[in-house]
Amino acid sequence: MNKHIMKWAGVTAAVLIGATAWAGAKLASNVAVAIGGSGGTAWGSLAGARNSPDTTQYIGCNVYGYATGGGTPRVLCTANTVAGVYGTCSSTDPVILETARSIGDDSFIEFQWNPTGRCTYLLVTKFSYYEPKLF
Repeated sequence: MNKHIMKWAGVTAAVLIGATAWAGAKLASNVAVAIGGSGGTAWGSLAGARNSPDTTQYIGCNVYGYATGGGTPRVLCTANTVAGVYGTCSSTDPVILETARSIGDDSFIEFQWNPTGRCTYLLVTKFSYYEPKLF
């Protein structure tokens, strides 16, 4: 009888360990905006904002250009928290533009701006622990 109990204890432990390893780390990231005298910072997960129960928060960047007039491509990043705190910046810097083009549906982004509203930093993170966007 003792061997039978030990056998089932081992099977149960294997199942629990397997389930824990299969689950993986998961993070949900609400949008946050911090504004100060030297500019501001905004961060959050695109999917986390999309999946949130509120209808207020969002975060993302647009990359756009004009076919006529020789306009330089530009990136515009915006964020709004659940409390309605808003932050935005824009840039024509080639490094910021290239980084913005790598943003995907499930990306976590962080951007910073100076007092004139110019983007000075853009981080795009793609990790398995950020939740996927639900439809």
